[in-house]
Amino acid sequence: MRYEIVIVLPLCILQLMSKSLNKWFTLIEVMITIVIMWFLIWLLFEIFVTIWRIAVFVQLNRAVHGELIYVSQTIQNMVDDQNMQLTWLDLSWTWWDTLTNWRKQNLNFADTDFQYQIGTNCTDEANCFLQLYRLELDPDFLWDVESWSVALTDPNMVSIESFAVRTLPYDSPSNYEQIMHKWFRLFLDIRVPQYDETKRWFRVLQQVELFFTMRKYE
Repeated sequence: MRYEIVIVLPLCILQLMSKSLNKWFTLIEVMITIVIMWFLIWLLFEIFVTIWRIAVFVQLNRAVHGELIYVSQTIQNMVDDQNMQLTWLDLSWTWWDTLTNWRKQNLNFADTDFQYQIGTNCTDEANCFLQLYRLELDPDFLWDVESWSVALTDPNMVSIESFAVRTLPYDSPSNYEQIMHKWFRLFLDIRVPQYDETKRWFRVLQQVELFFTMRKYE
C-alpha cells in the first residue's frame, strides 16, 4: 500500500503541474495574438490617416491652382483686349508707393467706355478675395463710382494674403516714350482658409509673380 502511494502521488502532482503549465501557455498565446492584432489595427489606421492627409493636401493645392488659373486667365483676357489700356502708371508722385516699394494695391484698366479695377475685398475679416470692379463716371459728382463687380476668387476656397501690382513706367510717362509695349507685374500671395503652419497637409500657400504685357495687334 505504501509503495502504491509513493508511486501514485508523484504522478498526480505531475499531472496537476502539466495542466497548470498548459493554462499559462494558452494565456501567453492569447496575449501575443492580442498584441499582434493591436499592432496591425494601429498600422492600418496610420495608413488610412496618411492617405487622408495626402488627399486633403492634393485637394487644397488643386483648389489654389484652379483659382490662380481663373484669375490669370481673366486678367490675360483683359490684357488681350484691343481697347484696354493701363491707367495710373505714374508711381513718382504718390508718396505711399514708396512705402510699398513702388507697388500699387490695385490694378487699373480702361477702355473707351468704362474704368476697371482689380483689388482685394476684405469685408469678411476671415478671408480676403480678389474682386473686379467696373467704374462709371457719375455726372453729378464727376468721379468714378462702382456700377458692377464680380468676385475673381472664392473666399470659401482660398484667401488672398497680399495683392500688389508694379507697372511700367515707374516715373513720368514722358521718360518712357521709346517703350513699345507697356507691361506690369502682379504679385499675389494666396493660401487656403484652413492654413496651419504646424500641419503639413494644411500648409498650402502659393507666392505668385505674373508678368503681363499690353501688346496690341493691329
